[in-house]
Amino acid sequence: MRNFTAYIVFFCLFVLTLEGFGQNPDAQRPTRERLQAQKIAFITQHLALTPNEAQQFWPVYNEFDAKRLKYHAAANKALKKINDADNLSDKELDELANEFLTNQLQDAQLQVEYHEKFKKILPIKKVVKLYSAEKKFRNMLLKKLGNQQDLLEE
Repeated sequence: MRNFTAYIVFFCLFVLTLEGFGQNPDAQRPTRERLQAQKIAFITQHLALTPNEAQQFWPVYNEFDAKRLKYHAAANKALKKINDADNLSDKELDELANEFLTNQLQDAQLQVEYHEKFKKILPIKKVVKLYSAEKKFRNMLLKKLGNQQDLLEE
């Protein structure tokens, strides 16, 4: 069963490596699909999911991630408008702040809801490792983006 997880990780990394060959540097910017594949490989490896766990977990996680993305996009949209605070009335700012906070709250409620769903699929130790793996993956992406920015500025 551990071999299955290793094969999944190896396959994802292999596909990602093949994508990079023969492309110009601009085409090598990470796409949402490519990032998603990297995230799946990263989480699968860190959680050491069994084939049965992976089969049950990924559809639920993907559903969670899609819902979460909608809340984040809505919150970010409100935040972008808030950044233009000097040109907005107090009423508009209050509405945007409420919109932002509502999306943040809905995201938190979604996390609680899916925490319960994840516990029905995975042992609690793996659920907690999921949260850690998500944070590590985000930090890794931010670090890579920072390094790319440094290269562009040189």
